[in-house]
Amino acid sequence: MAPRGEFSEGALSIKPLKKKIFIALAKWFGIYSDMIWQASSVQEEAEIVKVFGPKAMVIVAPDFPSSSKPGEGPVVKKLPKQCGSLRLVFLSRICKMKNLKFAISILRNVKGEVQFDIYGPIEDEPYWEECLTLIRELPDNIKVNYLGAVTPAKVKTVLGCYDLFFLPTLGEGFGHAIFEALQTGCPVVISDRTPWGEVARSGGGMVISLDKPEDFALSLQRYVNMDFEEHARASICALEFSSNYINNSELLNSHLSLFE
Repeated sequence: MAPRGEFSEGALSIKPLKKKIFIALAKWFGIYSDMIWQASSVQEEAEIVKVFGPKAMVIVAPDFPSSSKPGEGPVVKKLPKQCGSLRLVFLSRICKMKNLKFAISILRNVKGEVQFDIYGPIEDEPYWEECLTLIRELPDNIKVNYLGAVTPAKVKTVLGCYDLFFLPTLGEGFGHAIFEALQTGCPVVISDRTPWGEVARSGGGMVISLDKPEDFALSLQRYVNMDFEEHARASICALEFSSNYINNSELLNSHLSLFE
């Protein structure tokens, strides 16, 4: 059983009563007593154990990313990064879990010319209406476009056109869109509730606590202020990070041990 982030704090906070009742009944009747859990990260392993206890059998086997490697697939012609401006992208399902409202609210405190393009299926219409209300209140220097859903085959082509990927998610088991952004050389600004904490050390992005919205604004401002050379270095770091992940032999070995 692969929960894919459903036991994260953010996921359990959505419709919590229904989930608490179900989990309590599942534990009482032993529905998952002989289950092997696949965790996408050590972080998710801890989340599963927190819910089902130390006797739960959990094996960490990170998800396989897209089969194409950096440099493969369609060639993306990205415009040079201009100091004082930012092409920012959000690509994910539009629902509470992905925290788009939070992302929009952060932009109120960012100076410079920002183009913020939103991609993804609208799964929660009332939530999207709340997002639209916040968008209307943004200052004139922030231009927001909703550009609809994207097929999996076109995700990298889309992400490769932007200067920065922004996803302050409430929780991710893996976060494929984050990794695909890195594969295109697009740096990321993400929350600390994903398995990609190491990306901050690599220089390919920034990882920030959701408890510190001011730090998100400062991070976005840093990318707005970047010139072409500094952004190019960050882009190379993102590519190298994704390449090192794919070429790690432990990725395959962890899945072999899961089935063995």
